[in-house]
Amino acid sequence: MLRRILALGLLLATCAFLPSCGGDGGTDPADVTPPTIVAIDPPDGATDVDLVQRIEITFSEPMDATTLSETTLIVAGRAPRGHVTYDPITRTATVIPDTLYAAEAWHEFVVTDGVEDAAGNPLAEPDTSTFRTDEFGCLGLEDCFEPNGNWEEPAQVALDVVERTLAICGTDEDFYTFTTDTTAMISVVTSFRHADAVDWLTAFMRPDGEGIATSSSTVHTGDEKIFYYSFLPGTYLVRLATPWDDDDFVLYDLELRSSSPCRDDAYEDNDIREEAAPVEPGTLTDLRGCYLDEDWYAFEASVGETLRVTLINEPVVGSQSRVFGLSDPAGSVAWSNATDDSITIGGVSTQTGIHYVSLQFWTDDVDYELTIEVSD
Repeated sequence: MLRRILALGLLLATCAFLPSCGGDGGTDPADVTPPTIVAIDPPDGATDVDLVQRIEITFSEPMDATTLSETTLIVAGRAPRGHVTYDPITRTATVIPDTLYAAEAWHEFVVTDGVEDAAGNPLAEPDTSTFRTDEFGCLGLEDCFEPNGNWEEPAQVALDVVERTLAICGTDEDFYTFTTDTTAMISVVTSFRHADAVDWLTAFMRPDGEGIATSSSTVHTGDEKIFYYSFLPGTYLVRLATPWDDDDFVLYDLELRSSSPCRDDAYEDNDIREEAAPVEPGTLTDLRGCYLDEDWYAFEASVGETLRVTLINEPVVGSQSRVFGLSDPAGSVAWSNATDDSITIGGVSTQTGIHYVSLQFWTDDVDYELTIEVSD
């Protein structure tokens, strides 16, 4: 009998610490506390708010992201109201305007009781705040990434993420930096929400400000511009500007889209003259060119020697655009942009030292070979 009593006592003592034994088992009661708003930026009553200002709402607890939308976070009188994102780490929802706020005007921002926390508790009551926008002008058109007006202080952006409602005004420029861990094709996809026949420049750059490739064109509201380039793993810059339109402004969305790269060859990375691949006269095979991806080769020659370089590119695709150049230490010796299957350029060297062959294609995945000849 004593053994049974002791065993029963041990069982009850053990059961007191096990949730499966009944009772509340030490678990927390269900969350029935409604969430509260910790902060709103811009705060209630703020003035001189930028015309593309993002509104940030920080909550007291984790939220149900599906309840955070343009129908529960509302800037009254605006249609469409904008885009909404949520950061679960900081418990912050961000409302990104779809267009410009009206200048020098009061705006009402409402967080409705349709917002719920992760346990399904709605906001206890709607919250309303107001702000007044700045006057129309470049100071009032600074977006969330400013200051990023030069290559030494670019804004960090992630690949394959759309950044919405960004602005360039007058002579302002926007610089962004991105990192790719693998060889990839990176496309700058720019969608223009406002652009009144503006001259638009897009450029890829190295982290030290050295240019890689540039494109320019005239853009209008509703246009989408795509400019792409193949990159080896590393960190690079994107420059966006309206260099010839001092009095205009552009409102745009930006995505740096990654995809499978153009194939590289054994001589990469040889995209600029300073990184030309050293080679000996003779035939180089299994070479590949990519859209706008320059290939540079360096070889030794002496003054008075005859230089001859042949490019074989098969097959030529339509009216394939390309530039094929030969230079000595003094400058250009010869170049060609012909579209024949085989092109030969050459001349007599004017100086002793490093000479260069350069190629640039406007077509993806071009297979070619080079033959470099040096003779007395």
